Amino acid sequence: EIPPRSLRGMVRAADFDDYAGARLVDETKPGGDAAGLDAGDWLLYRDASLGRARTFTAQVARAATGATTLQLRLDDPVTGPLVGTAQVPSTGGVYSYTTVRASLTGAVGRRDVYLVPSGDLRISRFSVR
Repeated sequence: EIPPRSLRGMVRAADFDDYAGARLVDETKPGGDAAGLDAGDWLLYRDASLGRARTFTAQVARAATGATTLQLRLDDPVTGPLVGTAQVPSTGGVYSYTTVRASLTGAVGRRDVYLVPSGDLRISRFSVR
């Protein structure tokens, strides 16, 4: 039996199990992988052991002006329970990462976890604790 996935430590966003619309992008000019997302895209991390998670933390970059959001949903990217939303500010460049956080409500048990943006951004790593 394969144990559930842990999202407690920083997980590389590029290590998703499935996706819609997302693309692998360079994390930094010298290398590394990140996930590039636009509105309507999503990343899936299957069978995650959430325990009673209370915080979502992510390393994100956004070159466009203005802010966007990054939602954490369970079981379905559209109709699944919305358990948290992080505000993602413009960082001024695709290689300028910042840390964003969101409080989580209802993130319990063993579930499929979806990251769903409302606008364009890059995500390099995240954790759910």
